Amino acid sequence: MHTIEFFFDVSSPWTYLAFEGIQPLAARDDVTVEWKPILVGGVFNKVNPSVYENRDKPVPAKARYYQKDLRDWARFAGLEIGQPPVFPVNSVKVMRGAFVALEEGKLVPYARRAFQRYWTELADISQEDEVRGIAADAGLDADALMEKIADPAYKDKLRETTDELIDKRWRRYAASATTGWYCWRRGSHGIDRDACPRRLGKRESPVCRLLVA
Repeated sequence: MHTIEFFFDVSSPWTYLAFEGIQPLAARDDVTVEWKPILVGGVFNKVNPSVYENRDKPVPAKARYYQKDLRDWARFAGLEIGQPPVFPVNSVKVMRGAFVALEEGKLVPYARRAFQRYWTELADISQEDEVRGIAADAGLDADALMEKIADPAYKDKLRETTDELIDKRWRRYAASATTGWYCWRRGSHGIDRDACPRRLGKRESPVCRLLVA
């Protein structure tokens, strides 16, 4: 049995691509996916604050290529990814809600709907009504979800998984050489959906950490 830790925030278009791309692996009998909601803004704040400067002062040629690259990947994946008028978006409430969905066994439909609502339908998912709608569409009790995500325990969960990713992200290169971690990240090199399990099959009790941000 192989385990994949999937760290994600629905505010990232590249994570949307990775989320859908990993579903064939998640459906396999010999693969277990551990869904890890995070705040990508929290990652940027701690390890890469230059992202904000680049957004304020983008290099035109690089920005054009970025958009083309994203459109190409979206077309390849069969997804519609637009340009939300609210970007970056505050995804705190939605991502806290992901823990509730996880507890209810409805993480995938919840996260998928959140991705769709933001990247395809271009809604402002920071709004409470949007979070309620996403929860309801995923078959969750919206009132119960909103009550839970106001609980400090759910705030702590999101903070803890974000910090966990930061720690693992910075240790991943050394770890890959010493413990056999296999980090697979979507990029312009393409995707081999079988690469992760095939590599991990050589290890005892393997864990694949899929780092997407």
